[in-house]
Amino acid sequence: ASFNGDLQTLLVFDGEKFVEDRDCSFGLLPDVTLAGVPMPNPKKSFLGKSLSGRSRQSPRMCFLGAHFPITRLAAVLDGEDPATSSRSVPTSSASRPTLQAAKRVLAGVLRSVLRKASRDLKINSNTLLFLQGDLNSRTLLDGGPRAWDLLLEVLRDSALQRAICRGLDLPRGR
Repeated sequence: ASFNGDLQTLLVFDGEKFVEDRDCSFGLLPDVTLAGVPMPNPKKSFLGKSLSGRSRQSPRMCFLGAHFPITRLAAVLDGEDPATSSRSVPTSSASRPTLQAAKRVLAGVLRSVLRKASRDLKINSNTLLFLQGDLNSRTLLDGGPRAWDLLLEVLRDSALQRAICRGLDLPRGR
């Protein structure tokens, strides 16, 4: 199939030290749902390639570039009542309902990426996966004293990590 998207990534490496694998991954990320059908947006996607060291003991490295969909994340942010967030602002991530809802949205996107990439790139216990995403879908300003990096908050949340990996044939890791 042909897609009209604008996601581009560049992977530069030393060909004397690394070999580019034939494996690659590409996936569209649904941005909206119409009549119960997820509608992929070609500009909201991910793509990746993998490299191996020339030595058999070298780990495989998979690099993914992603442009995450933000429609559901925007809906979470729009649903917050500003009158309640301006009073007594909690500082821990666990006590912020908007942050928790945004983390669940991002975890769902990460699960979609990981599900497809793990099949396409053949992720195993000798694989390092690097995911680079756009910042506009990672930063949460919710009226509190600081900005939250949603990706880091998801990575710190053990329960979400288990949910993201549930049912996927992947080694443990973060």
